[in-house]
Amino acid sequence: MNSITRAQLTALLLICDIFSLICFKGSLSVWMMAGYAVGTVIQLILVLPLISVKMPKRLSMVYLILFGGVLMKRLWSAIDATFIPSEFSSGIGGKLLISGLIAVVCLYISSTGMKAAARSAAAGAAVGSVFLLIDLASAVFSDKFSNITASADCGTFPDGLLLSLTASGLPVALLVLLPLVKNGGISAVLQYYSLRLLICTAVILTALLVAGGIMETSEFPVITAAQLSQPFAVQRIDPLFLMLFVIFGVFALTTQVMTAAYLFGEVCTGRKKWRSTIMIALIILGAAAMSGCSSTGLVHDKLYLQCVGIDGNSVTMTFFGDETVTVESEDIPTAKDMAELRTGKPIVTGFTEIIVLGDCDKTAVLEYMLNEWKVSPSCMAVESGEPREVLTGSECEELRGRIKEAVKKGVMAECGIVEVLERELKK
Repeated sequence: MNSITRAQLTALLLICDIFSLICFKGSLSVWMMAGYAVGTVIQLILVLPLISVKMPKRLSMVYLILFGGVLMKRLWSAIDATFIPSEFSSGIGGKLLISGLIAVVCLYISSTGMKAAARSAAAGAAVGSVFLLIDLASAVFSDKFSNITASADCGTFPDGLLLSLTASGLPVALLVLLPLVKNGGISAVLQYYSLRLLICTAVILTALLVAGGIMETSEFPVITAAQLSQPFAVQRIDPLFLMLFVIFGVFALTTQVMTAAYLFGEVCTGRKKWRSTIMIALIILGAAAMSGCSSTGLVHDKLYLQCVGIDGNSVTMTFFGDETVTVESEDIPTAKDMAELRTGKPIVTGFTEIIVLGDCDKTAVLEYMLNEWKVSPSCMAVESGEPREVLTGSECEELRGRIKEAVKKGVMAECGIVEVLERELKK
């Protein structure tokens, strides 16, 4: 096991902290941000007396395997919120396939040694910091501070305290790796917790500034904030976020694998050859045992909704491939069930691009689309007196182009589902 620097140790641990926040499922508030900051200080106070304590190797190894399983499970949950269409992303089989691919990368990184892996993690953390700085600056200069007060009731101080103490797990990896750090000790611990306080607070603040206005409907607030951010007029920032999501996920898991493998080698001195493989296999099995997810079929067995029109007592659905179905129903869940019965295939709603609103409760419909249909925040919502005619009279690509052109010319206001919902909530 190679020695590492304080900066490299900090990078490995901060990636785990940030990845845990990215995968956090729930609501955030300014009170939770304060609680998270205080919780970080409490952890620092609790860790300082343990610096010179020798960690129990077997117990620490078991904990790292279990926490690695928790991280893998969080990754599985967050995959559904990243809106990446894939026939392999659903069900236990698909998620095990994704886990297998991640395991291969983790094993490759582990094979290069701790020092090389830590250097790579430091580079990834640097890129992530640039992303965060751009995102935070964009949110600050867009003057969205009202979103902070809008989300004030979405979480309490104790909630933030609990999040800080549990989201990243116990500081086992820190205490195990600390003796491997050159000139480590108290200075390494102080450096890590100081940067954690700064960076993780900035992550939560960015999520509040960007997504605070819809925090109650945001299942994964940090992911939602990344998807809504557009610091550059010609390019959204979420493609970069998707790359960072994968990189941080891989390094967060690799940290648990390498540390557990190191302990395994210390405990079982004659069985060092396959230790990383054993650890990643146990982590995946643990995640599968905790997940309880089930297979839901392949892409060709489903219909992927592209556009939907809601108008009083009818719902019109246009799918990728240009198939269109109209059902008579005032209830959206019933309409979806009727459409599935008519087509004979389950309908996937998470990739919906356009919602055309007619004679309906627009606020209720949009909240339902975000909460239940899990549509992307980039989905557009427009109003029309005849949603059925709009969808049957033109292709979705053509309609999307016309909408974007109208917004660009100032004929139509910004029509992202989040912007439209915020306007409806203010009425």
